[in-house]
Amino acid sequence: MLERAQEIEYGDSERRGAPERFKVYLLVGEPQRAELRSHYHRALRILGTMPVASEIVYEGQADEFAARVAGDFGSRPAVAVLAGLE
Repeated sequence: MLERAQEIEYGDSERRGAPERFKVYLLVGEPQRAELRSHYHRALRILGTMPVASEIVYEGQADEFAARVAGDFGSRPAVAVLAGLE
């Protein structure tokens, strides 16, 4: 899996038929239960090491992110990965 992720990051996706590079957006929400916060922060560190272009969007930034994505993508298709950590 790491090899495939590196192929994507370094542009091999074009050779394999992907029309353009992509970026993974992760929408995350902080847990309300205090005992889960250390796990949440650990998960954020893990997500931050993904070998592909990515952006972590925090729950409080969701409205701003939605407006930005709508403007950036216009009519082009977009894929967002949503991760809820509780």
